[in-house]
Amino acid sequence: MNNKMTTRYVLILYLLFASNLAFSQQTLNFVTLDDFAPFTWKEGGQAKGIDIEIVRELCFRLNVRCNITFLPWKRALARVESGSSDGAFSAFKTPERMAYSHFLDYPIHLSTYKIFVRKGREFPFTGYKDLYGKKFGKNLGFNTGEEFDTAVVKGRIHIEEANTA
Repeated sequence: MNNKMTTRYVLILYLLFASNLAFSQQTLNFVTLDDFAPFTWKEGGQAKGIDIEIVRELCFRLNVRCNITFLPWKRALARVESGSSDGAFSAFKTPERMAYSHFLDYPIHLSTYKIFVRKGREFPFTGYKDLYGKKFGKNLGFNTGEEFDTAVVKGRIHIEEANTA
């Protein structure tokens, strides 16, 4: 196992599974995470990032209007689950999310997570077991992969979640 935790980020767009005509005059409301450069962020009040560009291009090609709203991640997921938003993007595909979402077969982008530590606190890393007993921070609602999350549930890795609101 290498030290890269590569994840498939996918766009939750059920519109890709329907015909262009079915949505030709519809507006879809999407949510995503702010400040997730280079994928999504706001600059001068405008949505920016490669994922934003991809979603807008998909909507354009399908002749669908789309609104994109930035929210803290856990709230974004809750809005998709409740149906108050049509979809989200830059989301891990997990069994819990598959219960209420349709995912593309191919990701919008691939991400690699990195671990960084304070100088003088370095440690060798070859796999998840090297993280046992360590404490990490992450954004509330973020999924970091099945093996990592299992180690957290079993108390082998300690997490402090920060609210991005």
